[in-house]
Amino acid sequence: MSRCARTAALLISQVGLLRRRVGVSSSSMHESLVKLLVRPMNMVILGSPKLGWSKRFEGGAMSLTSEQARAVSACVREHAAGLGARITVAIVDGGGHVLVVDRMDGAPPLSARIAPAKASSVALFHRDGGELVRLQQAWPALFAQLDQVAGTPIIAGAGSRLIRRGDVVVGAIAVSGSAPEHDDACAEIGLVSARSAVSD
Repeated sequence: MSRCARTAALLISQVGLLRRRVGVSSSSMHESLVKLLVRPMNMVILGSPKLGWSKRFEGGAMSLTSEQARAVSACVREHAAGLGARITVAIVDGGGHVLVVDRMDGAPPLSARIAPAKASSVALFHRDGGELVRLQQAWPALFAQLDQVAGTPIIAGAGSRLIRRGDVVVGAIAVSGSAPEHDDACAEIGLVSARSAVSD
């Protein structure tokens, strides 16, 4: 049995288990799964990555730019320094592709791997880190297999937020390397800065 077939079988069994656990109807559970797994992939990608130029449009909104991402990262670093935290901040576009990975001096080496994975996870699922943690707790076996389907590590955790322009996801930010409350505080500062950037 192929990986995709195994994942589909696992998904079906997990849906039945969760439906019985929380007492929701099959139709509403199906709708939730479509939003969870299909909607993030319904995107149109334009551009050539080899040339370093790409634009993603969903409902007419362009993703966060590299310039905006660098400005947000600088704001987060400044806030982290004020907390005495040494962190890595990662910012991705609406498709989960990395725009910035910025590791402060003294930040844990592994944080440079964790932050981009958290950011791309929330971007792909269109859910903030807290909501993604709840989904992972509800479907642990499914989440153990999702990185094989997504082609990237799926990490749910504190300090990760979606960046939206209106109702459209244009990127995500994640922070790693400090205490969870510091990661969350830094991500929230980054989100405020990003909202200001994308509304200009």
